[in-house]
Amino acid sequence: MPDGGSGVMVWAVISYGQRTQLHFIDGNMNAQRYRHEILRPIVVPFIRHHHLMLQHDNALPNVARICTQFLEAEYVPVIPRPAYSPDMSPIEPVWMLWINVYNNLFLFLPISNNFAQPLKRSGTTFHRPQSTA
Repeated sequence: MPDGGSGVMVWAVISYGQRTQLHFIDGNMNAQRYRHEILRPIVVPFIRHHHLMLQHDNALPNVARICTQFLEAEYVPVIPRPAYSPDMSPIEPVWMLWINVYNNLFLFLPISNNFAQPLKRSGTTFHRPQSTA
């Protein structure tokens, strides 16, 4: 982060009718961490259990050779995507909605090791705010 603070990545798998829990990752994500902390324990079992194809963004850890070879070795089908196309990710609107709904909360919370607690308490169900008009 530009101000020298620590960052927290929030990661999840969504599909029609299924989802994983939110996963909170402190620090930077690299290809080794992505394979070890996300692909192996979360993505591969989820994809196999639900008979799905993986669609991920083209973030560098996701498309690194170590990860693409791992997915091939695990027979995980991956939907090819154009480079730098976050608009094709179905979870991006969910994150934008979540940010809009909870934006005021984060104005008053310092980023710390407890940053993930409000997210965990909120669960992974997102509701559109009700109009007051």
